[in-house]
Amino acid sequence: MLVFNTFFRLLKRLKGQIIVYGVVFLSLALAMTKVLTTDNSTKDFQENSMELAVINRSQGVFGEAVKEYFGTTNEIIDVVDDESAIEDMLYWRELDYALIIPEDFEDSIKDGKITKDLQCLEVPGNFESSVFKAELEMYISKMSGLMAGGMSIEDATKELEKLKSEQVTVEVASFVNEQQGDVISNFFSYAPYLFLSLGIVVISSVLIFFNEIEVKKRMECSSMPLFKRQVSLFGAIVAFGMLLLAVVLVLAAVMSKGSMFTDVRMPYFLLNLTTMLLFSVSLAFLAGTLFDKTESVNGFVNIVSLALCFLGGIFVPQEFFSEGVQSAARFMPTYWYTKSNVSISAMATVTDAFRKEIFMQNLFVFSSAIAVFAISIVIVNLKRRRIAA
Repeated sequence: MLVFNTFFRLLKRLKGQIIVYGVVFLSLALAMTKVLTTDNSTKDFQENSMELAVINRSQGVFGEAVKEYFGTTNEIIDVVDDESAIEDMLYWRELDYALIIPEDFEDSIKDGKITKDLQCLEVPGNFESSVFKAELEMYISKMSGLMAGGMSIEDATKELEKLKSEQVTVEVASFVNEQQGDVISNFFSYAPYLFLSLGIVVISSVLIFFNEIEVKKRMECSSMPLFKRQVSLFGAIVAFGMLLLAVVLVLAAVMSKGSMFTDVRMPYFLLNLTTMLLFSVSLAFLAGTLFDKTESVNGFVNIVSLALCFLGGIFVPQEFFSEGVQSAARFMPTYWYTKSNVSISAMATVTDAFRKEIFMQNLFVFSSAIAVFAISIVIVNLKRRRIAA
């Protein structure tokens, strides 16, 4: 137990780095989880709303009909017919969209030949404005069709209001998981950053201490066999890894308000987290055998952890990458971790195809961990031969 206890005593020397990486992870994970998490308690469809002004230069029924039709989902703002004043309101975000109905526009609808275009002033890049334009075009098209069938503009207006008042019931399909994009799946998507950054810094720094010449000589002179020392050190590394996993699970439990304990997806989430943790520990062991100074480890962890997280789709969604980047990212364990996390999040029912998909993706991550660990053992043996020679 001497080696085991020494491992955790050395953590006190690294408490500053542990706090820094821990705060970075929590800030990133909590902020992004809050932004990305959808509110599954809200099942009803809600239309977008904006501040809308309608300037009716035609002085007909159409302008008032537009106000009444779109006023139920938007706030109608009364403005003067002055484009300069309207532009000032748009600039100061007192108005989102101004619709200007030109003269004789209503007559062109009655004749079935729209010869004049509606004018508009809007805030650039406003999504609601684009939606409103599409809805307005559909409204005019329906009105023209009704009037072409013999209705007056007054009757067509009433018919369109009647059609809009009809409610449509939307039900979630059975094959869609209502929990997709919830707080648990979003939070777990950032766990690899903690495993990689903090795992590499702590484990490799402690291994560098144990690999110092003076420390090695003292350990060789002790009565403790080499096998027992290695087992104790390996046990300490595993215990630290399980501590990291426990921290992630506790935070997830708090953020999900305990719902994760009854979530049928948790066994698959846990499998995905465990394989990623094993890879992170193996990478940390490799760093501890490659470097002799903690300064080198700090540079290594910043480059490797950020590269794996960015290219693996943890910080940036995988669908944003080009085909070439995705082809290269497929060789990274974080890529398959993210794929599994997305699949588990969207899981509606457990099927054989789903199990096979998760198993194969986790097998790749586990195989990567074994490969990195094997490389570390080879490096350790080479160093021992050089010392012995």
